Amino acid sequence: MNLGSTVVYGLLAVTLLLPLPSSAKSKLNRTQQSAISVFVTTAAISWVAVSPALGVSAAFRSVRGDDDVDEADEGYVDRTKAGPRPPLKVTGVDSQANGDIHVAVEVVGQPGQHGVLNWPARAGNPAETLRTGDVLAFKPSDEGSGWFLNDQGGQPLAFLPTESAQQSVMSTLW
Repeated sequence: MNLGSTVVYGLLAVTLLLPLPSSAKSKLNRTQQSAISVFVTTAAISWVAVSPALGVSAAFRSVRGDDDVDEADEGYVDRTKAGPRPPLKVTGVDSQANGDIHVAVEVVGQPGQHGVLNWPARAGNPAETLRTGDVLAFKPSDEGSGWFLNDQGGQPLAFLPTESAQQSVMSTLW
């Protein structure tokens, strides 16, 4: 427990356990004092209930790093839309025993930028036609929801959705 929550719990305990004192100088009757106690107690309970949620929300925004991101900023990238991507050169094709095909690729002109594309086993697997030295191109979809991965002849091999499109309820396998 941190200091802030300790203080809040202490105030809550005080408001619940100590009724407002009635004195000769007080201009409040018992009903008014009771109403004030209810108000203070409700406010304290609301604060205790809402403050953790607000703290988590603020922490999440700061972790994501988008508190003060403005589309007019020079470094802004719209991650909800597919944009241009560099072509990939096939550096190896490896057929697995279970029928999957692993295609090793690197970014054309940048030998240090490499990765592996995995195609699960299926009849008519488009990765079966790939050979070392082929160049694959990413073409953004018209709606910007992802990229078509095309072979050298322009034939689509796969569709790769953007992160936001993938999380959409409309992005499911048929």
